[in-house]
Amino acid sequence: MAFLSRLCSVASTIILLTACPADDPVIPGGNDTSGSNTTTADPETSSSGLPPAGTTTTDPEVTSSSGSMDSGSTAAADSSTGEGGDSTTAAIASCGNNVIEADEVCDLAQLSGETCESLGFEGGQLGCLLTCDDYNLLGCFICGNEVIDLAEDCEGSVPEEVTCVALGFQAGDVTCGRDCLYDTSECSICGDGIQQGPEDCDGIDFGGETCASLGMGMGNLGCNLQQCAYVFDGCMPAPN
Repeated sequence: MAFLSRLCSVASTIILLTACPADDPVIPGGNDTSGSNTTTADPETSSSGLPPAGTTTTDPEVTSSSGSMDSGSTAAADSSTGEGGDSTTAAIASCGNNVIEADEVCDLAQLSGETCESLGFEGGQLGCLLTCDDYNLLGCFICGNEVIDLAEDCEGSVPEEVTCVALGFQAGDVTCGRDCLYDTSECSICGDGIQQGPEDCDGIDFGGETCASLGMGMGNLGCNLQQCAYVFDGCMPAPN
């Protein structure tokens, strides 16, 4: 019986210990657990004044990863800045805009006041090369140098195949003028009203001639419209 009593006493003690609440755990900074999170020290500041472990400091004069520079840094000089710090812009030529720019000699019709004559030629039309770096001299000529330039038709003589008929006239002879161009003043077309070349007259154009100038008497000189020859029917006989 004494054994059973002690056993019951031990069992009662165990039950009482189990029912009693355990002591609250000790929390640094106090036992207030009313908030969901506990209060911790500022991660960027420690009591020693040093940054927390793992924190990396940055030199304020070092450029950040974004590529920007601090106020104390010096930007690279612009490529367009000339000596002395003055900003300069090189002139850019645009050949073909009819404006002489930069190192261009000419540009389309802009020839800097030059002509074929000013460059030592007798005449012609001065031009400009498509590169604008020099003049086009193909339109200039020197008559009499035995070289038929682009602006010339001939040099002294006329090729045999070049005739008045070949040039659209009816009769006459083509000659080479003093300007080295074909002279067609001796070519004619009967009926065009212009006395020219071998024609005596053409219509009412008698080339300044009259009955009297041709050795006849007074009267009216006529013209054959098909042959462009004089008709003396209207002239008086020559005086004795």
